[in-house]
Amino acid sequence: PNDGKSDRIIDHSFDGGYMATRHLIENGHRDIAIIAGDLFKTTAKARFEGFVKAMTEAGLLIREEWICENDFEPEGGYESMNNLLKLDKLPTAVICGCDMMALGAISAITEKGLSVPHDISVIGYDNIHSSRFYAPPLTTVHQSKTRLGQMALDVLLARIQNSEKSHEPKILEFYPELVIRSSVRNLNK
Repeated sequence: PNDGKSDRIIDHSFDGGYMATRHLIENGHRDIAIIAGDLFKTTAKARFEGFVKAMTEAGLLIREEWICENDFEPEGGYESMNNLLKLDKLPTAVICGCDMMALGAISAITEKGLSVPHDISVIGYDNIHSSRFYAPPLTTVHQSKTRLGQMALDVLLARIQNSEKSHEPKILEFYPELVIRSSVRNLNK
């Protein structure tokens, strides 16, 4: 929360969740599940709300049974995807709250004898270094952690060097970008 005194980082996670969902919709997906992070976390909730907005705008059904909440780890993605795979009706695509969850989801899908993206498309979030080496390479939303870390460190060092002076809180803003790779199938073709 903004207390008016602290520096803040705004990562526009809502926009990233919306962007990921729109990408799937534009590729012909109508049956879309989400494996979100724990929704009490601000970032996970914002990404989920972006998903909801894109689905609602497109007039698509958000199925309660296709909303999974788990931790931001491969095990969370694996467990949630296995729960989705037990359902009678499967989604054609899954949005994961982070790339690590997507790795777990892809493992669960392939263990069931299905393939990504032929049977189920998967999209991640964060664009971690290894996501381009997943099988298949992961479509994801890029957030520059390096740039964020550098800017945060610069602000901290400036605060330390000028500790006697009062300062206006800084706002560091980062905008997500879609990185298209091979894990999303275009159903329009």
